[in-house]
Amino acid sequence: MHCIYNMTSTVSLFPEDLLVAACAHETREKERYRVLALRFLPFDAVASRLLQMLADESEQRLEALARVAERMEYDEYPNGPATSGPAVKERHFFIVDQRMATQLLARTVIDEHRSLAFYRQLADANATPQIHKLLSGFIHQKQAQIRVLEESQNQEPVAGFRYIA
Repeated sequence: MHCIYNMTSTVSLFPEDLLVAACAHETREKERYRVLALRFLPFDAVASRLLQMLADESEQRLEALARVAERMEYDEYPNGPATSGPAVKERHFFIVDQRMATQLLARTVIDEHRSLAFYRQLADANATPQIHKLLSGFIHQKQAQIRVLEESQNQEPVAGFRYIA
């Protein structure tokens, strides 16, 4: 990763490196939320749908990053690293009880706070006006996602339904 040191001794990343880092991070976020959505599906359909919506928002952020890279004419912008998905180390893949759901949602909120901190660091390291607005939007989205996840921790689970045609 290439760095530029400016007059205030703040480290600035080259725009290409910033976009690659954001893309890699958002790809991991998208996969994490997709796995969480699947894990919650049999236990809490509402939480599962919420997590899938957060995965969709990650996909939209990836598309926004690609558009900025295209406008800035970066040919080397990755389409996203190949991922094998996050490793699930719990005894059960699917959520089986309220305790497990509560723990996983609490961990998800913590992970979302880390993601917010990551985007704030990228914004601090950004010296490119074209990327500033994008990162500011990502930060606002992450703040909203934290609020929604915190609110969802207080909701009662709604069991998933299967419709057989």
